[in-house]
Amino acid sequence: MFKKILLATDGSENALKAARYTCHLMKLDPQIETTVLYVFDLSHQYFLGSDGAVFFDPDVLRDKMNEIAD
Repeated sequence: MFKKILLATDGSENALKAARYTCHLMKLDPQIETTVLYVFDLSHQYFLGSDGAVFFDPDVLRDKMNEIAD
C-alpha cells in the first residue's frame, strides 16, 4: 500500500484525524516509514530587510516554539 507517509500537523482537529488514520495504517503495515512535520504560523513574526530579505527574531521564534510545546 504505502511505503512512506508524511504527516503534517498543526494541532488542529483535522490534523488529529490524519494522525489517527496514519496510526491505523501503521498497524496494518509496521514497515511504513512515517515522518511527522509540525507546522505553525510565523507570518506575523518576521521582519523585512531593505533588500527584501526575511528575518526572524530568534528569541521570538524560541518563545513561540516553547509555547506550542507546552
